[in-house]
Amino acid sequence: MAEIMGDPAGYALAFAEGKAAIAGQQATLKETRDRIGLLISVAGVVGSLAASIALRGETHLDLDWWGIVGLIAGLAGFAVIATGAVCVWWPTKGVFNLDPAMIVGSYVEGPDPAALVEIHRDLAVYMGNHIQVNRVGLDGKLRLFSWSLVGFAFEVGGLTLMIWNIKA
Repeated sequence: MAEIMGDPAGYALAFAEGKAAIAGQQATLKETRDRIGLLISVAGVVGSLAASIALRGETHLDLDWWGIVGLIAGLAGFAVIATGAVCVWWPTKGVFNLDPAMIVGSYVEGPDPAALVEIHRDLAVYMGNHIQVNRVGLDGKLRLFSWSLVGFAFEVGGLTLMIWNIKA
């Protein structure tokens, strides 16, 4: 155990803030995964509607040059969204909970049981380290979500361009 040099109430505060920060990170991860699920669902619906409008009972599309560019942009946008969704949904390495067995074994029933102030201090430092590691993973997933939003704009814009340029 590290030597206690600060105010016990300060360690309790740091512990509580560490728990709140990790809970916030866990909520951010869940919300990002939920939002990208909604985004890929909407992108699928947009693609289906665009295909039904474009085909209108025909078996093939008769597109001019800009229509082909729009189709490619729409497909590329959907590919970006799908790739982003898979990456965001991919299991992440992070710590979002404390292991009660570790706390009991290391601090409460260990060879030298710790005082509550020592437990608060050590766990606050432990959570602080994991907050930094979690932040890196979350930042990457948020960046992927942002790119997926850009992909959605490409999909909608490209499919709109395709529909607009169907030869009559």
